[in-house]
Amino acid sequence: MKEYVKILITDDEPQMRNLLLRVLELEGYQVTLTSSGIEALDQLKKEKFDILLTDIKMPGMSGIDLLKQVKASYTDMV
Repeated sequence: MKEYVKILITDDEPQMRNLLLRVLELEGYQVTLTSSGIEALDQLKKEKFDILLTDIKMPGMSGIDLLKQVKASYTDMV
């Protein structure tokens, strides 16, 4: 059985999320999309991911704040 790399993408712009989804799925990655830092943290509680790609400037929680929380709680993510 082939093991897939799971990527969580967080971006408040739907066009960017969908572009990254298409490109990464074509390369064989499993991709989950979220539109905010809070949504990303909720998704991380439900599922394990290998990589997090996030926008930096988002309303509410910034990508920097998201990365700080992820780094503290999910030490095995890239």
